Amino acid sequence: AHGTRPAASFEKGAGDDSDRALAAAELQRVEADAGKSFDAQKAAFEMKARELYTLDRDKYKTPEEVRISDIAVTIKNRGDEAALARAREARQRIAAGADFSAVAREYSDDPTTRDKGGALPFVKASAMTPEYAKAVFALNPVGTISEPIKAPSAYHIVRLDERRAPRPQTFEEVGDSIMRDLRQRYVTE
Repeated sequence: AHGTRPAASFEKGAGDDSDRALAAAELQRVEADAGKSFDAQKAAFEMKARELYTLDRDKYKTPEEVRISDIAVTIKNRGDEAALARAREARQRIAAGADFSAVAREYSDDPTTRDKGGALPFVKASAMTPEYAKAVFALNPVGTISEPIKAPSAYHIVRLDERRAPRPQTFEEVGDSIMRDLRQRYVTE
């Protein structure tokens, strides 16, 4: 039949899957070869990693962290004014000498922290909402009790329990990470 096309060989997309598979296999082979080449030059790349570490030590610092205790008074079920009033009442009780943990167990609406007397583990500012982080990290000295801090869903009363200053990380702590980055860049280039 002159003028008719053979079944699938010229249809649009007929070879797409096999072309993709071949391209993926070739890419995998090239990346594996590049990885072997990188590994063969490992000593040179370790020197490069140490050089990168030395030139940009500020990049390899742990951020400042704080350990806090928190009383969260939710807005949802009581409204903004009532939540703020309850948070202020909790703070007044603490300021008058009541134990923070006991007040947290009574006032906090967050069951996770309430059951622990408000205690939270160390946390970085990047793990908090910006407004909350700004207020929490401004607390000083240790033991300071915040005024009510408004967050999207609650008012918080926070006590600063401990502060860890940023510190430089040793090459031993970050060397593997730098080497992974170098290897990834080498393989993709």
